[in-house]
Amino acid sequence: MKKIILIITMFIFLTNVNAYENEKFKLDIPDTYKLNNETPNIYVWQDKKSENNITITLQENTEENTINIEEYTEEDLINYKDYLTTSLNKELEEYEVTVEVTNVKKEQINNYTAIEYDSMWPTKESIGYNFYQKGYIFTTKNYVVSLTFGSSKEITDETEFYKNAINSLTINDNKIEKEKNNTYIYIVVAVGVISGIVGYIISAIKKK
Repeated sequence: MKKIILIITMFIFLTNVNAYENEKFKLDIPDTYKLNNETPNIYVWQDKKSENNITITLQENTEENTINIEEYTEEDLINYKDYLTTSLNKELEEYEVTVEVTNVKKEQINNYTAIEYDSMWPTKESIGYNFYQKGYIFTTKNYVVSLTFGSSKEITDETEFYKNAINSLTINDNKIEKEKNNTYIYIVVAVGVISGIVGYIISAIKKK
């Protein structure tokens, strides 16, 4: 009886998730999410039933200026937080939205070292709700990868769409072997994040 219940549970779970895969990455996406943006190296899935979305962006990690998050120090993380906050707020300046970036730290995700951060966008007056994001930055031999989860509710470890997707991420690339070069290290990573996550907020504000 227990085996039957387990099989049924697994079947239900599998029918609720679709694996998106290309030559660069693989990610499990809930089946209620629609891929509504697939420009080169920017992928955005929007939930049909809520404001939740998942965004992944990829940039080239060059041999001339290799970014290696594994080597980031506490000072690097502070500098990255400051740069990310400033850059986001500059993009949203005309909409009078000031983003708060918190909990910037290094984490191990699926055998990858990542920068993890949270952000809160005080957009209740603009679109009717505040917007929350949990983001990750990964670096491999050829890519700088950002993965962000957005929601009208605070994202926790128990948030279903976040939990299932983050545990499924696979980047089809090798780990970095050479040491980092500090040239524009924060700017390159931040630009990749911004290009994928600001668009939703601006679009929502314009609709209102």
